[in-house]
This record gives sequence, structure tokens and C-alpha cells, in this order.
Amino acid sequence: EIICFNLSLKGLLVLMVVW
Repeated sequence: EIICFNLSLKGLLVLMVVW
């Protein structure tokens, strides 16, 4: 649960960086 949330959070961060 927490790991999945952490992964999604990192994914959002990467998306923001790419944008």
C-alpha cells in the first residue's frame, strides 16, 4: 500500500519534471 503510493508519488514528480 505505502510502496504503491510512494511509486505513484515519484511518478507524479517525474511527470512534473518532464513537463
